[in-house]
Amino acid sequence: HGNVSSSAEADGDEVGVERELTGWGRHARTHAIERRGESLEAISAGAQLSRGLGRAMALACAEAGADCILLGRDAASLDGAASEIRNLSRQAFTIQADVSQPEACEAACHQALAEFGPMDILINNAGGRRQNIATEEMPLEVWRELMDLNLTSTFLCTKLIGGAMVARGQGGRI
Repeated sequence: HGNVSSSAEADGDEVGVERELTGWGRHARTHAIERRGESLEAISAGAQLSRGLGRAMALACAEAGADCILLGRDAASLDGAASEIRNLSRQAFTIQADVSQPEACEAACHQALAEFGPMDILINNAGGRRQNIATEEMPLEVWRELMDLNLTSTFLCTKLIGGAMVARGQGGRI
């Protein structure tokens, strides 16, 4: 699903690969940068790695030459997406964690950095509404859970994984 285009950067050290993804009534773009002679590493944090945009973006990164670290709640979904990535002759690793729990999200980011080293791309794809409750009827605790899933997880992944990109002076595709 989509189009792929390439362009060389002015300094000649990077080749840009852009893939436009469409489907499921949604539209997303994912960008991968491949440094000549170097391996590219991407981490995708999301709940729907067996279907939807998270899976499609991880596969697009793999097709563009990235090895992928997949982070999500469901082991079967993670394993299925990892298998598809490996079928593209790329490496795929999984970390099972519920990023709606801030402590679990932080631990998973630290684990990814410790086990797999620096990353070049971060895809923050976790999100949703696990309970269909009208806002006027929603308890504060459910609201907080929604914010942790949809916002806090993005903040924590960006802070930790993105912070590591900034500290090493390369990467930076979030």
